Amino acid sequence: MNFTCASCGQLTTTEPCKQCGRCPLLAGRYRLEAALGSGASGQTWRATDREGQAVTIKELPCPPSTSAERLEREARVLKQLSNPGIPAYIEHFTASQGRSRVLCIVTRFVPGVTLSEELERRRYSVVEVLDVLESLLDTLCYLHERSPPVIHRDIKPDNIVRTPDGGLVLIDFGSVQDSLSDAVSGGTTLTGTFGYMAPELLLGHSNPQTDLYALGATALALLSRQAPHTLLDHRQGLCLDGVLSVPPRVDQLLRRLLDPEPNRRFPSTRAARSVLRAVRGLLTEEAPPNRPHAPQPDIEVTLRRILREELGEELARLTEAPLPLKAPPPQPPSALLRPDPSGLEQLPVQLGVPHRSQRRGWWTPQPMSPEQRAAPPHPAPIIVVAAGLFALVSVLVQLVLA
Repeated sequence: MNFTCASCGQLTTTEPCKQCGRCPLLAGRYRLEAALGSGASGQTWRATDREGQAVTIKELPCPPSTSAERLEREARVLKQLSNPGIPAYIEHFTASQGRSRVLCIVTRFVPGVTLSEELERRRYSVVEVLDVLESLLDTLCYLHERSPPVIHRDIKPDNIVRTPDGGLVLIDFGSVQDSLSDAVSGGTTLTGTFGYMAPELLLGHSNPQTDLYALGATALALLSRQAPHTLLDHRQGLCLDGVLSVPPRVDQLLRRLLDPEPNRRFPSTRAARSVLRAVRGLLTEEAPPNRPHAPQPDIEVTLRRILREELGEELARLTEAPLPLKAPPPQPPSALLRPDPSGLEQLPVQLGVPHRSQRRGWWTPQPMSPEQRAAPPHPAPIIVVAAGLFALVSVLVQLVLA
């Protein structure tokens, strides 16, 4: 089987290379079998290691420093992630040959085809696009709910692979942001693909809503079969009028994802996923025969309801307060007296209310009136009177003894 020699770049079938006589394996352990893609900054290979495991290797020349920085950041982020919708990280290293030096990041190979390749030979239905959105929102929930959130910043059909089992994997984390802002410039690096880039990326800002915009642009491309940059209007927003023929709630969902203002998109990825599931549920419901469809709530109403439910769940989780105990049912007066083991009758539960079996007298406590309950007497006058009586008694005792 032919493979590319990592030393001279020529095809070879033997070790050492029959062209240059040196070891043809990258870093002495990876056989470069096919080029998956190349660009101005570097190249991506499909390779196998000595155990026969298929891997993907992305290599970048060391200069310029910004490219090396991006690859180091991508390796650092992937190393901390573990999710079925993300390629599994293996290692990253620096390889040198003569005066040339490249940085390489190795991940497990994801078999399948990208959505852009699928788009060339098929058309997507609305339900299929909603399936794609829900699968990717599951992955984005995992990324965005980390601390700090991990922002992909380059979601598009070329970077979404459908595996043979039907799953979707988000690849190419070269534009990933793993911090809220750049410590040097105070913003983020301008990156992404024109048409799928949210407007705030042009100003060097990004947040989780930036990925939601790219996700909406991906859905628009799958449904319209048009590149999103051809649909931009003078406000740098994507124009959906006359482009799509979709149910009204799906149209509202896409417009919310593609709003040019980040604060007018969904407040969180989890909220977007909840609304998407609610929209899917409304689309799959069938009306009873010979009966019109019942009016369904607007997507804004659904979003507010979902946010209220999520807020309540979050508050309950944070407080972890025990459920309030139910008050005991009122008991009849006859149940207030409980038999004592000694055979004597106990006092009533209601203090201050003498039972008929008790002896009455001036010492018997009297129940308080409602006015006394509302404004109980202050103890200071009682203390003053008691002190005066004590002083008077002391004087009388001294006079008698004298």
